[in-house]
Amino acid sequence: MQGVFLHVMADTLGSVGVIISTLLIQWFGWTGFDPLASIAIASLIFASVVPLVRDSMHMLLLRLPDDAQAGVQVSIDQIYMQVGGIAAISRAQFWPVTETRIMGVVHVKVDPNYVLDKEEHSLCAITMRDVASSAISEICRSNIPGLRDVFVHIDDAASTD
Repeated sequence: MQGVFLHVMADTLGSVGVIISTLLIQWFGWTGFDPLASIAIASLIFASVVPLVRDSMHMLLLRLPDDAQAGVQVSIDQIYMQVGGIAAISRAQFWPVTETRIMGVVHVKVDPNYVLDKEEHSLCAITMRDVASSAISEICRSNIPGLRDVFVHIDDAASTD
């Protein structure tokens, strides 16, 4: 939409520039107004297109906005501190789907002996994984602005990728 707006704006500026330069040429008789108007219009168009190109490049390179990147680091720190039994985060990858929507994947390795070390002996390993997965999802969603979908994959620390 921003590109369409810039295209319409360029057409409008071109028409206005031609009208103004024609009037100035008629009043003052100097034909240099036409190239000056063209240079001014081209400069304005170029200055307005640079942010569009930069944003498009970031989207194509799957780069997260700065606030989301900071949120990813906070989320990783909180996962280690708040979710019990996490041996390692083997992969945390987040990318933009649209300008306002982010999705991600978090692979964590849990200590298979964690259930035995805690008082929740009545919880089975599957339930513990569900609890950890929900906690990780909630931490990520609360810290990463725009995050809608996060997939959590949990492996035992002893298993290999």
